[in-house]
Parts: sequence; structure tokens; C-alpha cells
Amino acid sequence: MSILRRNRNFFLLWQGQLVSQIGSKIYLIALSWYFVAELKDNQGFVIALLVSSIPFLLFGFGAGPLVEKWNKKWIIFGSDYISSAISFVLAGLIYWEVQNPIYIYIAVFFLNISLVFFNPAVSSIIPSIVKKEDQQEAIALNTTVQFGAQFIGAALGGVLVGYIGVFYAILFDAISFFLSAVTEMFIKYTPQRIDETEESEEESNTKSIYKYILERPIIAKTFFLFSLVNIFLIPMTVYLPILIENYMGLGSKAFGFAESGLPIGAIIASAYFAKKVTTKNVKFILYSVLLISIPFFLIFFGKSIYIIVIGMII
Repeated sequence: MSILRRNRNFFLLWQGQLVSQIGSKIYLIALSWYFVAELKDNQGFVIALLVSSIPFLLFGFGAGPLVEKWNKKWIIFGSDYISSAISFVLAGLIYWEVQNPIYIYIAVFFLNISLVFFNPAVSSIIPSIVKKEDQQEAIALNTTVQFGAQFIGAALGGVLVGYIGVFYAILFDAISFFLSAVTEMFIKYTPQRIDETEESEEESNTKSIYKYILERPIIAKTFFLFSLVNIFLIPMTVYLPILIENYMGLGSKAFGFAESGLPIGAIIASAYFAKKVTTKNVKFILYSVLLISIPFFLIFFGKSIYIIVIGMII
């Protein structure tokens, strides 16, 4: 019997995250299409992406230790309630056609702050609500739901934007966050008390993260490499909706279809490495970075949406 049927608390967490993650992907599809297709403001789209990344830069490393100090259940459903409220505001700004995009940037900024704390809280609460012998299955299901929700959200987001418009797509997103928060309130969780000694140790560990990385060349090089990879992947995120709308003349459904390729590739890779144990990690990293160059060529030179999807899967 699956842990989803045996453990009610984990089921509530799992389905809440499924709904929440689908809503997040729909929001990204809708907002991208709003700037590129409706406002014809590619520069505004780039600014919105930059603003959305600032919370992760500011709070990314500090979110984990803070989550450990606070009540994780409150963080999880509190983040979803806040995300729901901000999404309703964002939908209102679009409905009333507010001309100044600064208000959209502010909404995007605060929405991503809530997401920064939501994800580590979900990962951190699992050991507290799941038995030790079920934790591996729970972590696997938690990872799967993230990728699966991105796939569903990308496909559904393109369809919703195409058929009912950006406003209703983001309104759907706001409702999904609210429903997710309601179900998460019923999770039974007792927070573990952290004494002052453990708290000071956590703060010390947080401060030593960068020192730990710098003292180990292989970790430092890997950290630097993947930072560069993420920087160079940003132009693809910006270019894709512009390519599909402005140069290929296709609609939002095609954009959602293209975006769904990314989680498909992630699911395939996760399934492969879940079964295959490898000790040649550096070689895999090298091959992976070389492989990342292929999608750039396929997406840039591809004249077909199917070639673009293949590139996104790779």
C-alpha cells in the first residue's frame, strides 16, 4: 500500500503541493504571455524575471535555517495563503489594465518571497510526519510531484491562457493556492523544540557554508559551474515566449506545450538516476554541460514547435 494511502498527513502535504506547484507554473506561463503577447513589452518581461529572482538571491541561503526555527506547518499554509492573496491582487491589476508595471513587479517580488520559504519547509517537514522506513518513498514522491506539477501546469497554463485569457488563468492560480492552504491546515504536526545550544550551532553552520565551499576546490568549481549554467539558461527563458509569439506566430497553447518539455526531461533523468548508481559523478557533470549546448542550437535554429519541445526535453 502506498504511503499516500497509509499516511493522511503526508497525503495532505502531497496533494497541497501538487495543487500549489501547478498553480505556480500556470502563473509563470500567464505572466510571460501577458508581457510578450498582450503588452508587447519584452523589456518589461525581462525586468519581471529579474525581480522574481531577487528573493532567491536575498533569502535563498538563509531560508533553510529560518525554516528549522519556525513552525513548518505555519510556513507551508501561510505561504500558500499569502501567495493566494498576492495572485488575487495580480489578477486585479491585469483586469483593471493598470498601466504602470511597477505594481506588477512588486506583486511578483512578494509572491516569490513566499515561494522561497515554502519549498524548504515542505522538504523539512517530511521527516516529522513520516516514519523512518517510509521516508525514501516520501522524498521520491515529493520530487516526482514537483516535476509532474510543472508538466501539468505548463500544458494547462497554455490552454487556459489560450481559451479564457491571462486574467482568468491567474485567477485560477489564486484559487489553487487558497485551496492548497485550506487542506494543509489539517496536517497534524508537532514542532520540535530547539534549545539555545542547537540554535547557536545552526547559526554557526549557516555562516560556514561559503567557507566550506571555498576550502574544497571540487565543490567550489562545481558550484561556480552551475552558477554559470543558470546564468546562461536565463536568455532561453526570455527568448522562448518571444520566439513563439513574435517570430513563429503561434499562440499560448504552443508556448505551454514547449514549456512542458522541461519537466518531461527532468522526470526522465530522475527515473534514470533513481535506478542507476554511478560513482563517475564528475564525468556525468561534464557530459551534462556539453549536452546543455544542444538545446540552444535546436531552439534557435528550429523552425518547428516539435523541435523546440525536443530541445526543452534535452
